[in-house]
Amino acid sequence: RKRHAELIALLDGIIHHKNDHVISMDIGPADTVRPRVVSLGKEFQAVERQAIIV
Repeated sequence: RKRHAELIALLDGIIHHKNDHVISMDIGPADTVRPRVVSLGKEFQAVERQAIIV
């Protein structure tokens, strides 16, 4: 967690927030964990998971 926080702080200081978009995702096991997303720069909206029947 400490290294992750340091990386986010470093990236936050060097990106161009209006032009760049950096996404860090901790996806974990797909069936039990909701993905954690850190978004820097442009706005990010998560896509809701849903079943797709083909």
